[in-house]
Amino acid sequence: MNTTSMTHYQDPWQAAVDEAVGMEGGFLKANSKDGHWLLDDDEVETGPDGLRVVFLMSEAKHGWVRWEDGKIVERITHRYSNVAPASGPADGWDPGTEVLGISMPDSDGGGRLLTWASSSWSGRAAFTRFLLKPYVRLGRRQFPLCTLGLKPQKDGYGNHAPVFDVIAWRPASDFAGILGGEPAAAQLEGPRERLNGPPADAGDGDEDISLLLA
Repeated sequence: MNTTSMTHYQDPWQAAVDEAVGMEGGFLKANSKDGHWLLDDDEVETGPDGLRVVFLMSEAKHGWVRWEDGKIVERITHRYSNVAPASGPADGWDPGTEVLGISMPDSDGGGRLLTWASSSWSGRAAFTRFLLKPYVRLGRRQFPLCTLGLKPQKDGYGNHAPVFDVIAWRPASDFAGILGGEPAAAQLEGPRERLNGPPADAGDGDEDISLLLA
Protein backbone atom coordinates (compact mmCIF):
# COMPACT_ATOMS: atom_id res chain seq x y z
CA MET A 1 0.00 0.00 0.00
CA ASN A 2 1.34 3.39 -0.95
CA THR A 3 1.36 6.13 1.65
CA THR A 4 1.94 9.82 1.08
CA SER A 5 3.35 12.18 3.66
CA MET A 6 2.78 15.89 3.51
CA THR A 7 5.25 18.47 4.82
CA HIS A 8 4.05 21.96 5.66
CA TYR A 9 6.80 24.52 5.13
CA GLN A 10 6.92 27.64 7.28
CA ASP A 11 9.37 30.43 6.57
CA PRO A 12 11.67 30.51 9.64
CA TRP A 13 12.06 34.27 9.36
CA GLN A 14 8.29 34.74 9.45
CA ALA A 15 7.99 32.23 12.29
CA ALA A 16 10.48 34.26 14.32
CA VAL A 17 8.46 37.42 13.73
CA ASP A 18 5.19 35.70 14.65
CA GLU A 19 6.63 34.47 17.94
CA ALA A 20 8.15 37.82 18.90
CA VAL A 21 6.56 39.61 21.84
CA GLY A 22 5.72 43.26 21.37
CA MET A 23 3.85 45.52 19.00
CA GLU A 24 4.95 46.79 15.61
CA GLY A 25 4.66 50.55 15.37
CA GLY A 26 2.31 52.40 17.71
CA PHE A 27 0.08 50.55 20.17
CA LEU A 28 -3.62 51.18 19.50
CA LYS A 29 -6.12 50.06 22.12
CA ALA A 30 -9.61 50.77 23.42
CA ASN A 31 -9.81 51.59 27.12
CA SER A 32 -12.98 49.76 28.11
CA LYS A 33 -13.11 51.37 31.54
CA ASP A 34 -12.76 55.02 30.54
CA GLY A 35 -14.39 54.75 27.13
CA HIS A 36 -11.43 56.16 25.17
CA TRP A 37 -9.20 55.01 22.34
CA LEU A 38 -5.45 55.44 22.89
CA LEU A 39 -2.51 55.38 20.49
CA ASP A 40 0.47 54.74 22.71
CA ASP A 41 -0.38 57.06 25.63
CA ASP A 42 -2.28 59.69 23.65
CA GLU A 43 -6.06 59.79 23.38
CA VAL A 44 -7.25 59.75 19.77
CA GLU A 45 -10.35 61.32 18.28
CA THR A 46 -13.09 58.86 17.37
CA GLY A 47 -16.15 59.00 15.15
CA PRO A 48 -16.47 60.15 11.52
CA ASP A 49 -13.92 62.96 11.91
CA GLY A 50 -11.47 60.98 14.00
CA LEU A 51 -8.54 58.68 13.36
CA ARG A 52 -8.85 56.51 10.27
CA VAL A 53 -6.98 53.23 10.02
CA VAL A 54 -6.52 50.63 7.29
CA PHE A 55 -6.24 47.23 8.97
CA LEU A 56 -3.98 44.75 7.15
CA MET A 57 -6.14 41.71 7.75
CA SER A 58 -3.66 39.21 6.36
CA GLU A 59 -1.52 40.02 9.43
CA ALA A 60 -4.30 39.39 11.98
CA LYS A 61 -3.48 37.10 14.91
CA HIS A 62 -5.40 35.43 17.70
CA GLY A 63 -4.33 33.50 20.77
CA TRP A 64 -4.15 33.78 24.53
CA VAL A 65 -2.54 36.07 27.09
CA ARG A 66 -2.00 35.53 30.78
CA TRP A 67 -1.91 38.43 33.23
CA GLU A 68 -0.27 38.76 36.63
CA ASP A 69 -0.28 41.94 38.72
CA GLY A 70 -1.57 44.01 35.82
CA LYS A 71 1.11 42.82 33.38
CA ILE A 72 1.13 40.25 30.58
CA VAL A 73 3.50 37.47 31.65
CA GLU A 74 2.81 34.97 28.88
CA ARG A 75 1.52 35.28 25.35
CA ILE A 76 0.65 32.75 22.65
CA THR A 77 -0.37 33.92 19.17
CA HIS A 78 -1.22 32.35 15.84
CA ARG A 79 -2.09 33.86 12.50
CA TYR A 80 -5.72 33.53 11.47
CA SER A 81 -4.41 32.40 8.08
CA ASN A 82 -2.69 29.40 9.72
CA VAL A 83 -4.82 28.28 12.67
CA ALA A 84 -8.51 28.66 13.47
CA PRO A 85 -9.20 30.20 16.91
CA ALA A 86 -10.35 28.11 19.84
CA SER A 87 -14.07 28.12 20.48
CA GLY A 88 -13.96 28.46 24.26
CA PRO A 89 -12.00 30.12 27.06
CA ALA A 90 -9.07 28.56 28.87
CA ASP A 91 -8.73 28.84 32.64
CA GLY A 92 -6.36 31.59 33.67
CA TRP A 93 -5.99 32.98 30.15
CA ASP A 94 -7.66 35.80 28.25
CA PRO A 95 -8.28 35.90 24.48
CA GLY A 96 -5.65 37.82 22.58
CA THR A 97 -6.52 39.49 19.29
CA GLU A 98 -4.30 41.81 17.26
CA VAL A 99 -3.86 43.18 13.75
CA LEU A 100 -1.35 45.45 12.04
CA GLY A 101 -2.70 48.72 10.66
CA ILE A 102 -1.74 51.99 9.03
CA SER A 103 -3.19 55.31 10.08
CA MET A 104 -4.27 57.49 7.17
CA PRO A 105 -2.45 60.77 6.49
CA ASP A 106 -3.89 63.90 8.08
CA SER A 107 -3.03 67.59 8.33
CA ASP A 108 -0.19 66.78 10.74
CA GLY A 109 1.69 64.59 8.29
CA GLY A 110 1.91 61.08 6.91
CA GLY A 111 0.42 57.92 8.29
CA ARG A 112 2.20 55.47 10.57
CA LEU A 113 2.31 51.78 11.32
CA LEU A 114 0.42 50.66 14.39
CA THR A 115 -0.92 47.51 16.00
CA TRP A 116 -4.37 47.19 17.53
CA ALA A 117 -4.46 44.64 20.31
CA SER A 118 -7.07 43.44 22.78
CA SER A 119 -7.19 40.84 25.56
CA SER A 120 -10.96 40.82 26.06
CA TRP A 121 -13.84 38.83 24.63
CA SER A 122 -15.57 42.08 23.65
CA GLY A 123 -12.49 43.00 21.58
CA ARG A 124 -12.46 39.58 19.91
CA ALA A 125 -16.19 39.84 19.18
CA ALA A 126 -15.87 43.33 17.68
CA PHE A 127 -12.94 42.26 15.48
CA THR A 128 -14.89 39.23 14.27
CA ARG A 129 -18.13 41.10 13.62
CA PHE A 130 -16.88 44.30 12.01
CA LEU A 131 -13.67 43.19 10.29
CA LEU A 132 -13.09 39.44 10.03
CA LYS A 133 -16.46 38.27 8.72
CA PRO A 134 -16.76 40.86 5.91
CA TYR A 135 -13.07 40.39 5.03
CA VAL A 136 -13.66 36.67 4.47
CA ARG A 137 -16.95 37.31 2.67
CA LEU A 138 -15.14 39.62 0.22
CA GLY A 139 -12.68 36.86 -0.65
CA ARG A 140 -9.80 38.15 1.50
CA ARG A 141 -8.71 40.48 -1.30
CA GLN A 142 -9.56 43.82 0.35
CA PHE A 143 -8.60 45.57 3.58
CA PRO A 144 -11.01 47.73 5.62
CA LEU A 145 -10.55 51.46 6.13
CA CYS A 146 -12.17 52.27 9.47
CA THR A 147 -12.99 54.96 11.95
CA LEU A 148 -13.17 54.01 15.61
CA GLY A 149 -15.89 54.11 18.23
CA LEU A 150 -17.06 52.63 21.53
CA LYS A 151 -20.40 51.48 22.81
CA PRO A 152 -21.51 50.86 26.42
CA GLN A 153 -21.79 47.24 27.45
CA LYS A 154 -24.72 45.91 29.42
CA ASP A 155 -22.50 44.22 31.98
CA GLY A 156 -23.32 46.31 35.03
CA TYR A 157 -19.72 47.53 35.34
CA GLY A 158 -19.79 50.52 33.00
CA ASN A 159 -17.43 48.93 30.48
CA HIS A 160 -17.29 49.83 26.78
CA ALA A 161 -16.79 47.62 23.74
CA PRO A 162 -14.77 48.75 20.69
CA VAL A 163 -16.51 49.52 17.41
CA PHE A 164 -14.87 49.51 13.98
CA ASP A 165 -16.89 51.53 11.46
CA VAL A 166 -15.81 50.44 7.98
CA ILE A 167 -16.06 53.35 5.54
CA ALA A 168 -14.28 51.76 2.55
CA TRP A 169 -12.53 48.61 1.37
CA ARG A 170 -9.10 48.88 -0.28
CA PRO A 171 -7.48 46.31 -2.57
CA ALA A 172 -4.94 44.29 -0.63
CA SER A 173 -2.58 44.63 -3.58
CA ASP A 174 -2.25 48.37 -2.77
CA PHE A 175 -0.29 47.38 0.34
CA ALA A 176 2.02 44.78 -1.20
CA GLY A 177 5.07 47.00 -0.70
CA ILE A 178 4.37 47.35 3.01
CA LEU A 179 3.70 43.64 3.45
CA GLY A 180 6.86 42.60 1.66
CA GLY A 181 5.47 41.25 -1.60
CA GLU A 182 2.38 40.55 -3.61
CA PRO A 183 -0.40 39.22 -1.34
CA ALA A 184 -1.25 35.57 -1.88
CA ALA A 185 -4.33 34.93 -3.97
CA ALA A 186 -7.42 33.90 -2.05
CA GLN A 187 -7.66 30.14 -1.71
CA LEU A 188 -10.61 27.82 -1.33
CA GLU A 189 -11.21 27.02 2.31
CA GLY A 190 -9.83 23.67 3.42
CA PRO A 191 -9.25 21.85 6.69
CA ARG A 192 -7.24 23.85 9.18
CA GLU A 193 -5.79 23.00 12.55
CA ARG A 194 -7.99 24.06 15.46
CA LEU A 195 -6.52 24.84 18.84
CA ASN A 196 -8.38 24.15 22.08
CA GLY A 197 -6.40 26.69 24.06
CA PRO A 198 -2.91 27.24 25.42
CA PRO A 199 -0.80 24.25 26.52
CA ALA A 200 -1.08 22.17 30.27
CA ASP A 201 -19.83 49.78 2.67
CA ALA A 202 -17.91 51.53 0.76
CA GLY A 203 -16.58 55.12 0.65
CA ASP A 204 -15.28 57.26 -2.18
CA GLY A 205 -11.68 56.10 -1.65
CA ASP A 206 -9.90 59.35 -2.48
CA GLU A 207 -6.76 58.84 -0.39
CA ASP A 208 -3.44 58.17 -2.13
CA ILE A 209 -1.97 54.96 -0.68
CA SER A 210 1.52 56.08 -1.73
CA LEU A 211 1.33 58.86 0.89
CA LEU A 212 0.70 56.53 3.81
CA LEU A 213 4.27 56.35 5.04
CA ALA A 214 5.44 59.69 3.72
